[in-house]
Amino acid sequence: AVEPGLRPGHTITITMDGRPVSSDCSTTVSIKNADRGTHNLGASVKDSNGKSLISTSSTVHILRASQ
Repeated sequence: AVEPGLRPGHTITITMDGRPVSSDCSTTVSIKNADRGTHNLGASVKDSNGKSLISTSSTVHILRASQ
């Protein structure tokens, strides 16, 4: 959840390794078939003019079983 809530015109952009994977008002996203390894996930809230209001990022490590 986003606290305080989004205002009209605000969007959330979710990135993986610097590439957008979602840009709307949703606070959840599914990333399918991500490669194994270390990735940087980011999220930023932008206003209706595209100005970034707040952002955060985190490093994740993906391990997948071989087939």
